[in-house]
Formats: sequence, structure tokens, C-alpha cells
Amino acid sequence: MLAAVGLLSTFAPVMKFVFQHSDISPLSLACIRVMIGFIFLLTVTLCRDRRDLLYLGGADVWGLTLLGFLGVGLSYAIAAWGLLHTSVAHYVLIYSLTPSFTAAFSFLTGKDRASAVKVAGILLSCLGGAIVVSDGFHDSLLSLGIGDALVLLFAMMLSAQIVLSSTMVKRYGALTANTVMFGSSSLLLLAGAIVWTELPREPLSLTTFSLIVFIGSATAAVFLLRFTSLRSLTPATVGGFHNLVPVFTLLFAYVFLGEAPALHSIIGGVAILAGVELVRRT
Repeated sequence: MLAAVGLLSTFAPVMKFVFQHSDISPLSLACIRVMIGFIFLLTVTLCRDRRDLLYLGGADVWGLTLLGFLGVGLSYAIAAWGLLHTSVAHYVLIYSLTPSFTAAFSFLTGKDRASAVKVAGILLSCLGGAIVVSDGFHDSLLSLGIGDALVLLFAMMLSAQIVLSSTMVKRYGALTANTVMFGSSSLLLLAGAIVWTELPREPLSLTTFSLIVFIGSATAAVFLLRFTSLRSLTPATVGGFHNLVPVFTLLFAYVFLGEAPALHSIIGGVAILAGVELVRRT
């Protein structure tokens, strides 16, 4: 899990670096990321769960495709666009709202029961998110830019996909389900990139190209590491490790990009993580 947390913490800083040093479009970057992840997951699935993958029916593939488009294809593209227009600090702290949004969607769909403590945790996380995206504590409490709004939408879409896919993942297995979702999403993103984006005007440097490959490989590696860790760790423990992601991400952004988080972002981040812990522990 520490390895998974380390890789997760590099995504936003590395993607931000790629945007700063190339003119690759967010849609193209999301497409490459998902395609590399799909190749990795397909290889592992064919080695371990080939039978489950081959016995999927047309309705199964269609259902997983829709879920994949919600939580992988469209959401990864929106996340990349959001990061292009906001800071790494805002990105990772808004993304940290995902567990609270997931709990809220679970209540709304009847998959979980609401409790006073969980509701308090969700509200505390949302308050922290409002503080993060505010322009300090001067003019107004909430100053939501386009980048922050897109990242917020990404977190909501990911949360909805987690709740809606829980039954399907149990039915087909995590490897098989995610392989289909990544595969169908990569095809949809590829079609979108061909229609709506242009090739970069400047050739990618070796460093930038290597980082793009790293993003795709790390996306699949995180899934595999997290999947393996669940064999010996409880979901609650795994969830606790994820609270380290924003901490390490902010550190990487400061060291490699020179992004120093503002005081209000730190205060909001603490509130978000405190709320997430309340939700996780109840």
C-alpha cells in the first residue's frame, strides 16, 4: 500500500509537469493513460482470470462499458482538463472528497445507512473543500474556478462509479471488470482524440514522453498493488493509507514544481481528511 500511495501521489504533479512542458491535449493524455493501463490489466487478466473474461456476455460487456465511461473514460478526461486549469494542491484536495461523496451516494441509493457521525463527516469534508477552493478568507467563502469545478465533477463521477459498480465487481471479479472498463474507455477516448484534438505542434521531448508512459503504467500498477494489498489488509486499513496521498502529493508538488500550498488550502485539507476519517471509522 505504501508503494501504491507513492505512485498515486505522483499522478497530479507529473501530469501538471507534462502540461507545462508540452502542448498535448488533456483528452490525448487521458487516452494514452487509459490505453496503457488497459494493456497492463489485459495481460494480467489473461494470465489469471482468462475464463471469467472469455465468458462475459454482451449485456455484461455493455453494462461494464457504461460504468467504465462514467468512472474511467469521461472522468479521466475531465480530471486532466481540470488539472490543466488549477493547481496540484486544489486538484488533490478536491479529489480527496471522493470517499465522502461515495458515502453520500451510498446513502442515496440505499446501499448504506446514514448515521449522525457519517453525515457530520461528509459535511465537514464539504466545508473543507469550500475552504480549499476559496480565495483565502477575504472576499467570499467560495470562489470556484473552471479547473476546480471540473475536478469536483471528476470526484463525483468517480464516487458514483464506485457505488454503481460494487455489485458488478463482485459478480465478475475486480480484474475482469476493470479490464473491460479500461478497454472500452480507451476505444471511446481514442475516437474522441481523433475527432476533436490535433497532434502537438512541437515534438515531445524524451522526458515528457517517458513521463506520459509512466502515468499510464503507474495507473495500472496502483490498481494491481491495491488489489494485492487487500489480500492481507482490511479495506479500512487500505482506506487509511489513502489519507496519505494528499500529503505526499503536496510534498512532490512543492519539491518538483515549486507549488507551495496556501494556508487556507492546508486548513481545508485538514478538514477534508478529518471528515473522511469520521466517515471511514463509522
